[in-house]
Amino acid sequence: ISAPGMGSGGATADDWVRPADWITLPTLVDGDEKVVGVYAVYNHDSNFVALRCSGAYTVDWGDGGAAENVAANTTAEHCYDSDDYAALGAGTDCSRGYRQALITITPQAGQNLTAVSFNYKHSQAGLNAYRSQWLDIAVAGGNITSMVVGGTTGYLAMLEQFAFVGTANAGLTTMASMFYACYSLQSVPLLDTSSVTNMSSMFFGCYSLQSVPLLDTSDVTNMSSMFQFCYSLQSVPLLDTSSVTNMSSM
Repeated sequence: ISAPGMGSGGATADDWVRPADWITLPTLVDGDEKVVGVYAVYNHDSNFVALRCSGAYTVDWGDGGAAENVAANTTAEHCYDSDDYAALGAGTDCSRGYRQALITITPQAGQNLTAVSFNYKHSQAGLNAYRSQWLDIAVAGGNITSMVVGGTTGYLAMLEQFAFVGTANAGLTTMASMFYACYSLQSVPLLDTSSVTNMSSMFFGCYSLQSVPLLDTSDVTNMSSMFQFCYSLQSVPLLDTSSVTNMSSM
């Protein structure tokens, strides 16, 4: 993903290159309703993952087990153990020391994906806050009106790339704290923000982020803390701030 062009005198962000030994995500197109993601699985029994969607949805955890049907607004959770690690096979090995599972989320028959959130923690008793091991996520869904990627419940500290494919629903008006504390995030190549009015804390704590694409911010009124603690940020394209009334700590 190339960094956006900059005016004279600006630093140029390095291109992010997707690791060659990450497994390939399925191609999503506008009109699909699906979430796909690569999840790191280590050779131990504590690879916890949790998420929540609405409406009723189905999750394939990518470990060879049966897909799981989940009621709307109910948390789906899973724990990969050392047997799952073995079952994933050497073909999913990454040079960074883990194997990879392809997680797929789809709406059940007659349902639509209207909300997606990764900011949930597995219900294992005594489990403290932990690093959620998502690496790369792609989402498509024209009915989605709520989407949360980062947060402080299940830290997506390993996520490096996120893409929202296709046209977003007009009801998706807030991306506040959307990538909160996604410490490793480097690439956001696709994101329809044409209806968004609130981007407060959108990239808060994205320590590794070097650049963002030219987002449609024509309706945005709140950019407070949008890039706070983005220690590596080098490039911000010419965002339209004509409607913005709050840039505090931007």
